[in-house]
Amino acid sequence: KRPMPSRRHVLSAWVRTLSAACLACSPVMPPHRAGASLPGVVERQALLDAIACGADLEAPLAALLPLDPAGGKAATSAALGGEWRLVASYKAEAFSPLLTLPRPIRPVSVQLLGAAAAREVGAGRIAQRLDFPFGVQLELSSGAAAEEAEPRVLDILPPFRFDVVLLGRRLNAVSSGSDADFRSINVRSKEAQQAPPNRYEQVYLEEGGLPGDLRTLPRHFLGCTSKRGG
Repeated sequence: KRPMPSRRHVLSAWVRTLSAACLACSPVMPPHRAGASLPGVVERQALLDAIACGADLEAPLAALLPLDPAGGKAATSAALGGEWRLVASYKAEAFSPLLTLPRPIRPVSVQLLGAAAAREVGAGRIAQRLDFPFGVQLELSSGAAAEEAEPRVLDILPPFRFDVVLLGRRLNAVSSGSDADFRSINVRSKEAQQAPPNRYEQVYLEEGGLPGDLRTLPRHFLGCTSKRGG
């Protein structure tokens, strides 16, 4: 008989999943990108085709990412705000164990930024959430701010909060005022606890502000947006 995982290891697996998530809708060409003359349209469609057929993403990513519409300033762009859903990942499988669950119980990985996050977890914060069937959600939220010297990078800041949402009722499971404290709760080594704060480079961001926009995060996590406010 296999031992039941401890609460701390379940939390650790969930946090690894969220760190791998990026973020809502199907990967379709939005209306404002229908013209074949727009920059990056061919490369973008090649990536979407590769995602749809399960092909390797390395070459399509290499062609598309240098064409970042945000010009290396995605972390300061108003288009970053909204609700994002994970649609594909590249070389990230080991970081997202819960996303390998069987399809009937596999969660949808969502990230909220800007006004979409403020409505749910407060201003100046971002939220990463796993939406399971039957109204169950696991949500990790933190502070976030763009780096002044590197406008494509978001610094992830305390306080950290891990909530369980059951049919709309929010229950706080963990709160932490520092990176080190949260990492210790997450069963991290002392070396990991003393590491610098997390920072996430926004590698590619489409700024149309419409459902279907694409965005990539570190480790080439792919997402497309379904906007519900900026």
